[in-house]
Amino acid sequence: MIYIQKGMLAEALIELSKTPFYPEFLGYAYGASGRTDDARRILAKLLENQSRGEGSAYRAALVYLGLGESNAALENLEMIIEESPAYLWTAFLKPDPLWDPLRSDPRFKDLLDRMNSPSKLPGSMQICFIDDREENREGWLKGFGPEVSTECDLRTFASAFDWYHWLNDGNQPDVVFLDFFIGDAIGSELIEDLMARFANDVFIVAHSSMAEANAGMVEAGADAMLPKVRLAVPSPTIREAFSSMADLKSFLRRG
Repeated sequence: MIYIQKGMLAEALIELSKTPFYPEFLGYAYGASGRTDDARRILAKLLENQSRGEGSAYRAALVYLGLGESNAALENLEMIIEESPAYLWTAFLKPDPLWDPLRSDPRFKDLLDRMNSPSKLPGSMQICFIDDREENREGWLKGFGPEVSTECDLRTFASAFDWYHWLNDGNQPDVVFLDFFIGDAIGSELIEDLMARFANDVFIVAHSSMAEANAGMVEAGADAMLPKVRLAVPSPTIREAFSSMADLKSFLRRG
C-alpha cells in the first residue's frame, strides 16, 4: 500500500500480485495504471461478494477510484454509512492521499461529516465486538437476525486503540463481545478496563475460537462465553444464538 500512496504503481502491482488479501488495492493499481480490463475483473468479483453481504463497499469504491470513476466511487462510499461503526472509516479516508481526487467534491466532505457523527439509536441496545480480523467482524455482524440488527446498535472495532477512542468519547456499551488476541491488547486486559469503567453495568461475552481463552476471560470477569467460528461469514454461533430479540434477552438472562 505504501507503493500506491507514493505513486509507484509498477512496484505496487508486483507486490500486490503476490498476495490474495488486498484485491481492492490491486484493482486500484490496475485501474490507475490503465489496465482497465484487469481492474474491472477484480471489481466484478468484489461487487459479487458485496451483493452476497461479503466484504465492505469500501473495496469496490477504491477500485472505482483507480478507474477514475468518481461518481461510482462516491456511491459505494455512501453505502458504508450503513456499516458498523461507520465513523471508523474516516480513519482510512481522511488521511489517505489516494482519496485526494475527491476532496474538492462537496459530496465527499458531506460523507465524512456524516461518518464522523455517529449516534446511538434512541432506546436501542448497544452491542460491540472487538476483533482484529475483518472476516470475523463481518461474520459477527451478519450472524444476527434481522430483528436484532434493526433494534440494536451493532458496532465492531478492529483494535483496542479504536475501542478506547470510542469509549473515551463518552460512549458506554451494553454488551461487549471480546476476542482474546486483538493485536494490540488481549481480552482479559479489556475486561479489566471495562469493569473499572462501568462496574457491572456492561455484559461481557468471551468470544474466542479457543476454549481455554474463553475460560480465561470468564475467570477474568466475563459474564458468559460463546465460541467463535473463525472466518465464517455469517457466524454460525451468532446466527444460532441471536436470531431474534427474544433469543438475545434469553442469553443475557442466562449469563
